[in-house]
Amino acid sequence: MENRVSRFITPLLIALLAYLLIGQFFGDKSKQQVPDTAPVVIDPANKTTVVNPAGHSLFEKSFGSELDKPGFDVAFHTIGGGIKTVQLRDFYSTPDSKLHDAEHVYRVIEYEENSGILSFVVDDFAWKFPIEDGGELWSTDKIAWTRVQDTPERAIAYRLDLANGLSLVKTYRFFEGSRHFQVAIRLEDRGTTSTGEDSALPATWTYRLQSASVLSNPMDEYFGNPAMVFAMPEGGDALAMHGPRNAPEGRDIPPVLRRADGAAIAWCGQSSRFFTCILWPDDATTGQAIQGVYVRSLPKVDNGVPKTKAFTNVAAVLEMSQRIGKAGGEASELVFNCYLGPKSRDVLESDPQYARFEPVCDIDLQSGCYCAPGASTLAKLLLWVLKLFHGIVGNWGVAIIMLTICVRGAMLPLMLRQGKAMRSYSQRMSKLKPEMDRIKKRFEKDPQRMNKELMAFQREHKLFPPLMGCLPMFLTMPVFIGLFTMLRASFELRHQPFMLWIKDLSLPDRAMHLGITDLPLLGNGLEYLNVLPLIMAVLWGLNMFGQPLPEDPQQRSMQRMMRFMPFVFVIFLYNYASGLALYMCVSALWTLFEQRIQRKRYGDMATAGSPMPL
Repeated sequence: MENRVSRFITPLLIALLAYLLIGQFFGDKSKQQVPDTAPVVIDPANKTTVVNPAGHSLFEKSFGSELDKPGFDVAFHTIGGGIKTVQLRDFYSTPDSKLHDAEHVYRVIEYEENSGILSFVVDDFAWKFPIEDGGELWSTDKIAWTRVQDTPERAIAYRLDLANGLSLVKTYRFFEGSRHFQVAIRLEDRGTTSTGEDSALPATWTYRLQSASVLSNPMDEYFGNPAMVFAMPEGGDALAMHGPRNAPEGRDIPPVLRRADGAAIAWCGQSSRFFTCILWPDDATTGQAIQGVYVRSLPKVDNGVPKTKAFTNVAAVLEMSQRIGKAGGEASELVFNCYLGPKSRDVLESDPQYARFEPVCDIDLQSGCYCAPGASTLAKLLLWVLKLFHGIVGNWGVAIIMLTICVRGAMLPLMLRQGKAMRSYSQRMSKLKPEMDRIKKRFEKDPQRMNKELMAFQREHKLFPPLMGCLPMFLTMPVFIGLFTMLRASFELRHQPFMLWIKDLSLPDRAMHLGITDLPLLGNGLEYLNVLPLIMAVLWGLNMFGQPLPEDPQQRSMQRMMRFMPFVFVIFLYNYASGLALYMCVSALWTLFEQRIQRKRYGDMATAGSPMPL
């Protein structure tokens, strides 16, 4: 009698696992095009000019007394009064401690030269105040602002005075030892206009404030974690999220969360694999001014010319409606706080004003695989256990080994029971197989009658595969996916060494540089020789080839095919994080140990094979 359940379930689970891994590498989450918006009709009467035109210039300043403590190195630009780049003074671009200096601090906000889009710019998307310069019309985010000179020591301000009497002032305020800074926007009707300019300014101005245009997400830190824009409603407990879309510049931007029924938006932002940029209003007035949060996908390609990297092309955009203050009257200023730092629970929980942002750490813990319900919760539990072990041994690699042994050890009694049941079933099958072969031969010309007789024979001798035969596979799959997502997304593993050549558990182990980059099936190619995935493939192969081939021709054919699955999977896992490869190597070693115990206790299983161990 064929083990029909195992024959069906095993390839199904393998296919689901392959789907998960392939999706992480090759899944295009930005295929859907965003429809064109209706063309903006510009009223010539609204055109204005800049009172004192400024030139293009860059201004760099450090806000932090020393390295290894919270602080920022910022490059400001006069275009839009925006920020070009930001570096974190207590995080570095390399795990090599010898290179932890000012030259290697981590650049958390990048600037894409081809896109020309800066961060924290104000966009007059409705063209209420088109600015004419050199015969062309410009928006407030594309024209040069003037840097204000008389500002406090830890503040940088930019000003744009328009000839129609409107003044825009953007002020960045930084604080000693803080992981956040402030962005303040002041609008003012100066009450003065140039000749020929229309002085009838509206009471309010609706504009868009863009946060970090390119939150750094280097390719070697990507691993299928797409940049995400998120928003949290006031009093809510679930994030609204939106990923990047292939939208050329100038097209519509999809909403993440709109203001509805007077409910304020508590905070919003975007995240990469390890870092996040979060904005939240400093006061109630600012909160009430937020009309919605949108996702802007920076252009990937423009007329065939690459514009931005696909894995960094997303920005959070806030639609604001702000009152224009009158000269000599009450000022109209909106103030945002901006957290710019790691997606780390430890860091967020260390400061009461950051603790509410902890849901951002769960964004990448979603497995994306419907075959593993609860994988996110399990991933958080496994991370908690992993941190507990790290607190004991002080090495994240050793902690992964301890976690793997605990997980597989907890499942050992079930696996042994399953092995015993399957061997018992195998022995009964071998004894009754001659009689079953005679039934098959007798009715070989009548398949329906043959199946009917075989089923009757099976019921008579109670010859059914044990119900728990596939249960360990169903239990192992969520655990594997939970560990898979946790080890892929945990900030705690960033730049953490294990031993020997493994310097960063969040990256491939990179034992030797090869420089081969034209092998697309391997993600980043063979730029480095990664040893752990090769060890993993060998151990998986030993597990698979150690299983006896079934006597049934169909099962035998399937088992032969399954023996080569480890070498297929290593292609998809070759450039994955070494922390995940370490877990798989230890898990494969445990399976060899487990098989040895089962053979010693129950003997060999001559007619059935087991699926690839996870």
